[in-house]
Amino acid sequence: MVFTIPEGLHPDLNGLAWLVGTWRGKGYGEYPNIDRFQFAHEVVFSHDERPFLTYFSRTWIIDDDGEIIRPGASETGFWRVRDSNILEVTLSHSSGLAEGWVGQFDGPKIQLAMDHSYASPSANPIEAGSRLYGLVEGELFYAYDMATDGYPLQAIFGQRFRDPMSEVLAEVTRGGVVESLHSGHLLLLDKNGEQFSHWEIRKC
Repeated sequence: MVFTIPEGLHPDLNGLAWLVGTWRGKGYGEYPNIDRFQFAHEVVFSHDERPFLTYFSRTWIIDDDGEIIRPGASETGFWRVRDSNILEVTLSHSSGLAEGWVGQFDGPKIQLAMDHSYASPSANPIEAGSRLYGLVEGELFYAYDMATDGYPLQAIFGQRFRDPMSEVLAEVTRGGVVESLHSGHLLLLDKNGEQFSHWEIRKC
């Protein structure tokens, strides 16, 4: 993988330099007590020369033509790197949730597991979660599994993002990639990047 290091990026974050920028994409979601839905998604990773990335994510529910129906969920937080490529991530959600995540990155692959979660009195608590990120041929792939409302950990959505609006340039070897989020759930990418997780993902 080849990329440029953004100017002023703290050295601790060099391994995540490929994330920095604005990513936009579309995806599908579904859960046992949630009807299938389509959404547009924008994610921004930025820095201010300190040893963490600032993260902001917002979504919109869309129709079959890609037109916005209404705003969706949003979240913001910080990504910190520790020794041995360990990641510590804190997130705050518009739905009244706050979470701590711990994971690891290996080149253009990031895997996170929920460590702690807080729900405000009116929010629906999340019991467990897994997140998987991967950079394939310049596109960011993302999957999220959660356990809530008594349901076991399972996929709620997955998607792909187009190239970031930044200086990042990436080359990733073409070929199939398979990653396990948890028992019984696989992320599958074919040579064209046309399949991701358990979802049929349309090109943005």
